Amino acid sequence: MVHRVASYPHVHGVFRAIMDWCFSQDPNIRIDTHRDNRIMQHCILRYGFTYCGIIYLQSGDERLAYQRKRE
Repeated sequence: MVHRVASYPHVHGVFRAIMDWCFSQDPNIRIDTHRDNRIMQHCILRYGFTYCGIIYLQSGDERLAYQRKRE
């Protein structure tokens, strides 16, 4: 499980590097993020994830859910 992704503004490719490693470990990855985290949503979709809908945490907070299966 990866809980957070962050980098300095001038550093690019961190999300892609993390996802490349994750997919080298497992071909089926699920990911979720806050509705207001537009940068993460952009990274997720650009990497080829599919939007699956809204999930609710035990606390009742909602997250946007995505999944990608690599053959």
